[in-house]
This record gives sequence, structure tokens and C-alpha cells, in this order.
Amino acid sequence: MSLSPVQLETRIQEFVEGVLDEAHWPELRAELMHSQEARELYAAHVRMHSVLERRVKGIKAVLAHESLVPVEQLEKTRHRKTLHRAALAAAAALAIAASLMWTILLAPAPPPIAFEATSGSRFTLTHPGGESTLEGQELGVGSRLVLEQGALDLSFESGVRSIVRGPADFTLTSDNRLRLDEGVAWFRVPEKAVGFQVTTSELEATDLGTEFGVISKPDDADQVHVFDGRVEVAARTGSKVRQILSVGRARKTTVVGTLTAIDADADRFLSKLPESLPYLHWSFDETDPGKWRTGGNLAPENGTGMEPGTHQGTPEIESGPGRFGRALVTPDFDSFVSSDRIGPDGRGPFTLAYWLKVEPRSNAPLNLVVLGWGAREVAPGGDKAFLTHLNPVAGGNAVGATLGEVWWRGSTPIDDGQWHHHAVVYNGRHTTDGDPEVICYIDGRREPILRDDEPATHRDAQGNIPVVLDTTGPDAAPVTFFASGKWQGQATPHDARLSLDEVFLIEGALEPGQILSLRDSNRYPNQETP
Repeated sequence: MSLSPVQLETRIQEFVEGVLDEAHWPELRAELMHSQEARELYAAHVRMHSVLERRVKGIKAVLAHESLVPVEQLEKTRHRKTLHRAALAAAAALAIAASLMWTILLAPAPPPIAFEATSGSRFTLTHPGGESTLEGQELGVGSRLVLEQGALDLSFESGVRSIVRGPADFTLTSDNRLRLDEGVAWFRVPEKAVGFQVTTSELEATDLGTEFGVISKPDDADQVHVFDGRVEVAARTGSKVRQILSVGRARKTTVVGTLTAIDADADRFLSKLPESLPYLHWSFDETDPGKWRTGGNLAPENGTGMEPGTHQGTPEIESGPGRFGRALVTPDFDSFVSSDRIGPDGRGPFTLAYWLKVEPRSNAPLNLVVLGWGAREVAPGGDKAFLTHLNPVAGGNAVGATLGEVWWRGSTPIDDGQWHHHAVVYNGRHTTDGDPEVICYIDGRREPILRDDEPATHRDAQGNIPVVLDTTGPDAAPVTFFASGKWQGQATPHDARLSLDEVFLIEGALEPGQILSLRDSNRYPNQETP
């Protein structure tokens, strides 16, 4: 075969869509004439672009001698000169494939792909033409699935398995090809399914017998990570650089169509479907702070745990009595603790919940960060972090939250030396005013919050304030506890003693009943439903 598998797939796709360049037609024609594999691939694409759209007309189309690629369709996308070339190409290809026509039209459509969703997932599934033969959680060629939160397990007929982590948006373009417009997806491809392909807007990954992951985000470079075997990766824009990656290699795209080496990171992908929404958990139950570890179904089996730090001097981090077991205690305004996990990037919903006890040694107002992640710049519009913080209110200090450019202040004083449960839910949507929709809870009850009057400097075409959290940039911090100086530029002196316990960070928006259950049971996933 003179064309590579990726090139052949691309040429056929361009041909049936009526956009094949005249210069590429001779090589495609030669492949179709001399390669049974090429003809079978051509047949699969024809079935996708023709049979599924005109199944009812089926045999009538052949008897009436209708073109497989109608001239009327090509007229909509090509100029007159190009149309003439495409018509000649279509006629030639139709002659080559004549012996396959009855097989193509009478063969059953590829079997549907079954998928399973983890508990708490939210998704929308649509089929081309309202496909009526698909039932429940099945994908057919042309099916599109938009995953708002949660994770999915896809089982292909070929034996390919995939775990997709939301938020995600993907379409099954053939029984051996998936287009990932957004999401984090892991794939395991058996030997018999070599050639399985994943495309994004920026890259194309063709399996050569392997295990790999693909990351596609609307405002960031797309990535491929190889964990076993090999993958052929091609940039789809600019220079269209093509490389073959082996185990342990990873690449991300550039704006000029090249591929840049990055570290392969298996921890960013799920290789099995979790029982619940993906989450992280910090219990702080070990008496030695040096042995604190990250838990939850997103935590690596051999996590590196926590790292106490300070802006100057020696960290003063302690283990003390907690709401459940032990807790993180900081008597020093200058100390903080960094975890080994990055937080959500704000593209999808998430819930943060924890227990906090504040014992002030004076009545001074507190402006302190409880915990957060991301990067924050002091310049206007530079906020790309999520924080929860203490802010002064009448009668004491309350807990508020910051999401990117928007700040909310709490209203209920909690600095009474008692444990209080605080939860923040971002449901991934916006209010009618264009603000990110955030709901706060104190001790299981919805907390009145006040929006900071500072105007946002960025709004999208719909008038919404975009939520963009920097979780992987050079200035981004992982999930960090009591790190005022990390985001405020300097540590804020105070004489309060703060204790933090049972932190849950969940990739999904919990309902009020689930917040209550989490408060009462200290367990996720919990059994109660709203």
C-alpha cells in the first residue's frame, strides 16, 4: 500500500465529502483498484455517508442508478471547476466499487456500541436521523454524546475499550473511528483492532496496537499520551507534522501544526469506570503530617502525599483532634500544605466540601485562604484560581469563595471555636446576569452569599463571564491548604488557630440532599438521594 493507513482514511473521507483535491485523486484511484483493504475501507465510509442517511431508499437508489455521491450534494460545497473534477472522480470510483454495491447496501449497519455511565453522570445522547434501532445506552455510527459530568465506559464490537472522563463531547464517525471534540479519554486497543483512530480538531491518533490517552480542550493544546505499544500521531493543521510514539511518550500540538514533547501522565486518565463521580479526599487522620495522603478514586495508588511549606522560616503544621479522627491544624499565618493533585479546570461542574474550625485569639477581622488551586495574578482579569476564604462580616468572620474573576462573600459568622461544614457547588452554568452559578452551604443549609462589586473584565459572546482555571501552567498551584501568601502575594498575619478536616473534591454538582448526607455520614459516595 503506497498510502499510509492515516492518509488512506483521510483521502477517502475527503472524497465522499466532495472535497478531495484533484492532485490526490490518482493515488486514491490506484489504491481502490489494487487493494481489497482500501475497497473495504471505502465501503465502510460509503455506508456511513450514504446508507445511514438513505436507508429507506436503499435498493431504489441502485435501481434508479443514483450516484453514490450525488452531484447535487457536491454542488453545495464546491465551485464549478472543482465540481467537474469531483463528478469525474465519483464516476470512476463508482465503477471500481460496482461489484461491492449490493454488499454495501444490503449489509447490516455496524453493531451498536454499548456504554455504561458511572453513578451521578449527566449526559445528552443524540443519533443521526433519530435512529430508532438503538436502545438505551448505545452508540451507532453518527451518534453524538455530550457528557456534562461523570465518566463513561465504552465497549466496541472490535474489542476496543475506552473510559471517557467528563466534561466531554464526542461523536462515533465509524465503527473504528471516534471524534473527540472535548474530554479526557483512555483507550485500550486489542491486536485485531489495530488502526483504530481518534481525531480532535488539532490532531489525529492512529493506534498501532496499544494503550493510550487523548486530551482535547477547546482553549488548550490537544495531547496524546502512550502507555503501551505505539501510536501514530499527526497534527491536522499548519505543518501537519506526523510522528510515531512509543510507550512512555506524549505530545501536544502547537499553533503551527507541530508536535511538542511533554511528560506522559497516566494519572490524568481513568482506566476503569469508578463507582461514583471522580473525586479526591483528604482525611488527615495520620498523626504524623509527613504521612498524610490523598485518597479517592482519582488518587494514584502510590501518591506522594502532602508537602508542608512556608513563605519564610519553618512550617508550623500540626495534627490535632478533628471532626472525624484527626485534622490538619495551623497555628501559624505563614504555613501551608500542598497536595499532590491538581484541581478541576472549571470546564465542568464540581463540589468542594470540608469541615473547618476557627478559634480566634482576638476579634480581629480575618482575610485568609482556606484552600484553593490554580494561578492568580494581581493584575485585573488575571484570576485563574478557585479559592475558599474567610472574610469579615458583622459579628465575626464568614466563609466565601472565588471562581476565576468572581468573588462571593459569605454571611454567617463561623469563628466560634466550633466545627462547621462548608460546601461550594459550581454546576457548570451561568446565571441570567452572566455570573458563574455557585451555591454555598453552611452546616447543610444554603448560605446567602454576596457578589463582590468588582466588574468582570472578560465576557463571552453570550455575555457570560468565562470560567478558566489554570491548573497546569508554570504558576499554577495544586490543591493547597491555608496558602494565603500563594495567591495574595504575601502571607496575612493573624492570631487565629485553624483546623481543617475531611476535604472532599468531587467532579460533579451535588444536590442539597447529597450535601446533607455527606455532612452526616462523612462518606462519598453516600447512599442518600435528594
